[in-house]
Amino acid sequence: MTPAERVIALETEYARLKARADALERVLAGSEDEWLGIQEKLGGEVAEVTLNAPLAEARQTALAMATVLKTLTTLGAGQEGEVPAADPGDEVNRRREQRLKEAAARAAQATETVL
Repeated sequence: MTPAERVIALETEYARLKARADALERVLAGSEDEWLGIQEKLGGEVAEVTLNAPLAEARQTALAMATVLKTLTTLGAGQEGEVPAADPGDEVNRRREQRLKEAAARAAQATETVL
């Protein structure tokens, strides 16, 4: 799959997810009985709250939309000649390696001082 075909596929997927999110929003904005359950227990002193499938699906759809949008942003940056954003883990690894080198240099210096 070429980068252009991948962008088209991701844009199509995002549109599909957006339509699903809109439909779920209409359900959630409607009757609470469709997605929220409250059941009294222990003589009314305790209540059990149940969030049904539409709310969970809406959250999952939002997460999928964010992932697709991030991927599209990264692909778009790569197509325009820009360097895609670095993985935060790369920066953490770079800093860790730098600290290890500094610690090794200090240890070597301390060893020379003692000798």
